[in-house]
Amino acid sequence: MAVRVGARRADLSIDLEGRADLPATVPLQVGEVSTSLLVASLVPCVHWRIVAGCGLVTGGALRAAGHGLVDSRQVVDPYFALGARIALETRVAGKLYMTAHGDASAPLITTELRVGGEELWTTPPVSFLVGLGLGIAFQ
Repeated sequence: MAVRVGARRADLSIDLEGRADLPATVPLQVGEVSTSLLVASLVPCVHWRIVAGCGLVTGGALRAAGHGLVDSRQVVDPYFALGARIALETRVAGKLYMTAHGDASAPLITTELRVGGEELWTTPPVSFLVGLGLGIAFQ
């Protein structure tokens, strides 16, 4: 889930987004490990007609937790990433508009999850995200 507020003047905009990802779980032979992400992004954009090209500066926390393991732990690691976005935006009716976007981001910190010395998951070098949204223009 994501929430965004922003300001636009002519062909330039800047948004502040907050995003919370639902936990993803990896089942093990005994127990499981889950991760979730809570981040905020600064998104400056340049617009041309219905297309926008944007930068992404993201920071927040990556949470990992073991469940049902002999030595279950919960850890929170910092998460920082830089990326880019391509977006399409079109008016639906009156002040209501719809957006679609695709993001690519590269984390600046690598996180590895290990259980019993075995690596279960590592932060991917590049992550991709697509999104759809509705917005209201206050102009």
